[in-house]
Amino acid sequence: MEAVKGIKKGNDAECDTVKRQIEDVEGAVLKLSDTNDQLMKDLEESTPSLNKVVSAEAEKSRQTQRKRVAEQARRDSQEIGQLQFEVQNIQYVMLKLGDEKKSKGKSRFSGKTVVLLRDFIRSGKKSSSKKHKKGCFCGCSKPSTTE
Repeated sequence: MEAVKGIKKGNDAECDTVKRQIEDVEGAVLKLSDTNDQLMKDLEESTPSLNKVVSAEAEKSRQTQRKRVAEQARRDSQEIGQLQFEVQNIQYVMLKLGDEKKSKGKSRFSGKTVVLLRDFIRSGKKSSSKKHKKGCFCGCSKPSTTE
């Protein structure tokens, strides 16, 4: 009974870890979304209109802004890649937990147990050492040769 409680505590700890990872990923996605929104606003504000004459200083400022936006986009892409990796790890943990749950359900009654139970019911006693001979397919029986 204590072993079962230990297993349940282990599964609870893994579930808590997965929940924390999911919360971290959600927070990071929100942060990236906000950053991208801010960058888009900055880019729209820095784009000169078609009617204005662009000075050399304004052009230099715009180039600097573009470089900054490109660098931020590169960093955001790296973070998104890391988040995708974390999501894959979470999916792996969830699949592993699901497989453990399935295997626990199947291990309760294995095929050998069913065969032993069938033999016990047929003979009325436990006879795992003797092999039970199957009868004919059609249901008829052969006469015994030990007479």
